[in-house]
Amino acid sequence: MKATVANQVENSGNAAVAPSTIASVVANGNNVSTNTEEKGEKGTVVVINNDNLRKLYAENPVAKTFLDACKKKTFKEGVTTMDELQQALLNARIMPERSEIIATLKQLEALQCGKFIAGRRGRVSRFEWSVDCANLGRAATGENVKVEYVQKVKLVHAAKVTEGYIRHKYQVRPDFRLTVTLPEDLTVSEAKRIGVFLQTLPFGPETTPPQKLAA
Repeated sequence: MKATVANQVENSGNAAVAPSTIASVVANGNNVSTNTEEKGEKGTVVVINNDNLRKLYAENPVAKTFLDACKKKTFKEGVTTMDELQQALLNARIMPERSEIIATLKQLEALQCGKFIAGRRGRVSRFEWSVDCANLGRAATGENVKVEYVQKVKLVHAAKVTEGYIRHKYQVRPDFRLTVTLPEDLTVSEAKRIGVFLQTLPFGPETTPPQKLAA
């Protein structure tokens, strides 16, 4: 049944594919086998599993459109914006919901083809390719192409916080420092709510903090 849907997209001509049809394909796409890894001088070389890639291409019309565009070098190497992805779908006369586009990008991410980055603070949503985009499209369409990328070792500092958050430190007492992680786009209203919450924490009347006894 899934292959039939893909063939419908292939032979649709001027007919647009309904979002409900696309949603059923996206929802049922499962990847089973994994990629292979090889040790190299610059890091671990990850080789994309072509069987998984071709399965996604055959079953998911949104992915098929993206991968065809990759093969034709429609997208620039490195990063493809959501606007560029939607334009490729428009050219192919496919009309998925935005959630279905993101679901497909998450499937490509699961195959380690890249990473979907949701836009925030004025930045656009985008897909950052980890592999050669043109080779990925060629492999998806059945060509005997080895698609790989080098997974470099990254040294992460212990204090590093997930993207979109900031770690704040506040010296509450000479011997006590409070550390709290908050969104980088924290609003004034949210800050006030946190302040009100902190005021409810003490038990009993306002007092000076107890002094430590000398040993």
